[in-house]
Amino acid sequence: MARNASPSKRVRHSSAEIQGKLRETERLLSEGVLLTEACESVGISRATYYRWRPKQSKSSQEELLSSSIGGNNTRPNCLKSENEALRRLVVDLLLEMKSGN
Repeated sequence: MARNASPSKRVRHSSAEIQGKLRETERLLSEGVLLTEACESVGISRATYYRWRPKQSKSSQEELLSSSIGGNNTRPNCLKSENEALRRLVVDLLLEMKSGN
């Protein structure tokens, strides 16, 4: 089995480039362009598109979540404070039940 004489060079894209290429691909797809043609026009393969798309949607969800809460680290803090409030509620209910019997 002979290998290709000149293997294709792997290109590393920054996250901004990935976001831009995915946005452009989505725009083309919304205009009715076929996926293969849209990927060719932005310079990526279909496999790359399918590999990038879940990562992009996950990071987009994380960005939306962090922006709606108000920061990068506030989600764990928010969950901790909610957890503490629920624990206090359970303790109060248990004390009421115990004093009622």
